[in-house]
Amino acid sequence: MGAVTQLTDRAILLSSGRMSSSGPPQSVIELYLAQGNQGRVAEYDTRNRREFHGNGDARIVSLRFNRSTPCFEFNESLSYCISIEAERYISRIRANMTIYARDGSVVGSAIGPEILGLAAGEQREMIVTLPSCRLSPGSYYCAVSIGKGDLFAGFMDFDVVTQTLFFDILPQTDEFGALEEWHPWWGAIHFENLSASWERSVASLSPAPSNFS
Repeated sequence: MGAVTQLTDRAILLSSGRMSSSGPPQSVIELYLAQGNQGRVAEYDTRNRREFHGNGDARIVSLRFNRSTPCFEFNESLSYCISIEAERYISRIRANMTIYARDGSVVGSAIGPEILGLAAGEQREMIVTLPSCRLSPGSYYCAVSIGKGDLFAGFMDFDVVTQTLFFDILPQTDEFGALEEWHPWWGAIHFENLSASWERSVASLSPAPSNFS
């Protein structure tokens, strides 16, 4: 989606082989994504995927959010559960994730801690939490991987699931319950508020001129 917006100035949406919409890429993409978001779920069975990535030492059986509707308040921790089944003994394991904006652009990645692994044939559930990431209001999705290693030694993936865990960040509300405005073109991260102050004037630091007659 990101490439479509950058490389074209007109997009066409097809439905059953027929053109259903055309116009500026951003508006057509919004329509396409809105159609795809219908019936959004909070749990994903990943056993019948067409493609598998990683060495297969362990597989992601399912992914699910800790709620029935995948919607989160602004600055709320993002938490989900990974059901993992080991094909062989694994001494250590970690979970990583990448978050994407609804247009396919990468927002950022997070690396989990390496924890004790699983016995061969064992199936367990891992709870993963990304604390208060300050995502701006909008729609997002994830790629989730399990494996071992780190940034220094390199990662070895056991399994990777892409385009999963679709979720929404709800708009903020003020003290009166009114929705606060946030434009998508402001970006996917809502940083902390800026601080600002006046620097001392250069003129005020200079000595007062002397009067000569």
